[in-house]
Amino acid sequence: MQTRNPKLKDFLQKLSGKEIYADFTDIDNTKTNPMGYGMYDVRNSPVEVGPFMIDYVSATTNVGSVVTKITVRVPNLDIDAVAFVDSVLDEGKKTAPDFIAMRNLIGTLKTRPSAMSYHEAFDKFFYLTTSPAIRKANAEKYVNARVIYDVINQMISMGPQNTEYVKNKAEHRVSVRFPNDEFQEMIFQTTDLYDTFGSYPSIKIEIPSIGLCDTFLSKKHNEYKHEMAYNQAQRYLQSLESGKSLTPVPEDFGRFDAEYRRLMRKVINARQAGKNR
Repeated sequence: MQTRNPKLKDFLQKLSGKEIYADFTDIDNTKTNPMGYGMYDVRNSPVEVGPFMIDYVSATTNVGSVVTKITVRVPNLDIDAVAFVDSVLDEGKKTAPDFIAMRNLIGTLKTRPSAMSYHEAFDKFFYLTTSPAIRKANAEKYVNARVIYDVINQMISMGPQNTEYVKNKAEHRVSVRFPNDEFQEMIFQTTDLYDTFGSYPSIKIEIPSIGLCDTFLSKKHNEYKHEMAYNQAQRYLQSLESGKSLTPVPEDFGRFDAEYRRLMRKVINARQAGKNR
């Protein structure tokens, strides 16, 4: 096995000869992806290896060249975002042995389609080697972001004639009447959040009927869920303030997982309970 990375060698040896299944998320959800770029999520593998994920992409470097990159995270083996590229300058652009080893591993995986979008899969990959509490919190935030996105689309679809909008400084209250006298309210609070890199516009979003309250930043490194929820809310508020009509915009993410369905059902049940308000 021609590999220079001791951790990689140990990882590959432990998997050698084993039949490994991976949930595959296509990087762009098209059928024209012969190289198999995307996310490979292995939830079950030999006990000593445990779950792991592989991100296989074509990427542009900071000098404008294009490389193919494979990044792997294996919590049980303390492999955290170890990346391999197909070529390196000091080897005269020969294909790097570690990259070949990882690409060969990908070729042996038994894949099945994932129910996640690439953004969702990458979010799971990004937090895979963090503590269980951090992983759980970020998974819950992605569920909240997806539900908020879809509920806003549902509210938009009811049109301005069924919408009541009240603004008080940075607070925006929106009440929408649905068919059969069902009622939906959301509260938006716009503010700036600060960290070591500067300040970022953010929106705190609340669905009072189910006690959901979460904050999303306009931009957060490698966390699309923030940008997705923030932009949807900002777009909605701008249309309400201007009085211009808006059409729902679909977003590519999974809607069949138990957590999403449970929370969305909770929203709908509370909406039905708000009849004749």
